[in-house]
Amino acid sequence: MLQKITLSIFCVVYSLSSTVANGISFTEPPPSKLQGRGLYIGTGAVLSSVNIFRNYRENPYRLGFNARLCWEFADNLRISTEYNYTPHFNITPTWLNVSNKVVDLNLNFLARIKDQEALFYTISGICLQQWKGLYTGVNDFNTTKDIYTPQRIYVNNYLGLNLGIGIEKPFHHFQVFGEFKYRFSETESGFGITDAVYACGIKTKIFTSLSLKKIYRKLNDKYSWF
Repeated sequence: MLQKITLSIFCVVYSLSSTVANGISFTEPPPSKLQGRGLYIGTGAVLSSVNIFRNYRENPYRLGFNARLCWEFADNLRISTEYNYTPHFNITPTWLNVSNKVVDLNLNFLARIKDQEALFYTISGICLQQWKGLYTGVNDFNTTKDIYTPQRIYVNNYLGLNLGIGIEKPFHHFQVFGEFKYRFSETESGFGITDAVYACGIKTKIFTSLSLKKIYRKLNDKYSWF
């Protein structure tokens, strides 16, 4: 039942976010402010709840790092791949020396607000999370105790979905971004929201669409190297 409800919410919000992104009036910012199509690289900080179902502390959020590569292939569309890493931490006393890594692949619908040098974007895609830690079994109040043996190290991989929204402010040579998203996946405790993620950082263009085409033509022209 929970799985059907969560999937329904995901589909409805995704449909609404796509409609909003396509319905907002688009405008082109001044050339000096518009980064445009091309390949971007970025980095920043991430504050995430790191599997809410496994953390019963009052403050489940942990600070981590984010690196991303974005390809803006249309005026209002781009693909973004991200790597998120949370330094080792303890969920005392149940999990010790926890390592958390997440790889995301998202599609962004871009919406530039008229007469504003900023844009909003939706986040929708898939994620692969790797959780590693020493399970003590102490004060475990969920079904994990029925699956795992205490005092052993476990590595779990979860395939899930991303859904969120972000905002960007372009400057002359870089862009500042901030975003929020939920992660959904199937875990030992069932299917549902496993993570709430806040991220902020900067990104900059490394190639334009034109330069990428030139590189492609050069690689496929056997005479250009002589």
